[in-house]
Amino acid sequence: MASRYYYFDTSALIKLYFPEAGSDMVVDLVADPSSVAVISELAILEVNSALAKKAKRGEITKEVWELLCGLFDRELMIALSMRRLRLLPLHHSILTDGIDLIRQGIRDYDRSITSLDSLHLASARTLSPLNAPFVSADKELCDVATFLGLEVIVIGE
Repeated sequence: MASRYYYFDTSALIKLYFPEAGSDMVVDLVADPSSVAVISELAILEVNSALAKKAKRGEITKEVWELLCGLFDRELMIALSMRRLRLLPLHHSILTDGIDLIRQGIRDYDRSITSLDSLHLASARTLSPLNAPFVSADKELCDVATFLGLEVIVIGE
């Protein structure tokens, strides 16, 4: 069976840890035995930041925060060892493409793209030879990804 690659940004990835609109869709994508999830190293930082924000705001206890951080770390290691997950490093070429995307956003379609979003888009673009869909719960970011010619799966729709 041929593998199907999917690039997950953090807005999609975090749905694996908090049941909300679109969580089932993300679970279905990653549970498919033929799927391989691809994330940027940036997503590891962002998931940890999102978990910390939820703890700081009192949405989860510090105990739950610690459990979720540990679960995330273990699941990353397991998925990597089973070759169900690929990590994209933040190479200089990704940073350069991210800068270009920020500038292109204003110039070509009057949108301001955040630095982190530009890095996700630049990372996803490196997977074009694999036809990996860009998976995100951020509708605006999905619109930009579509404009850039990426196949998009909008989570929560």
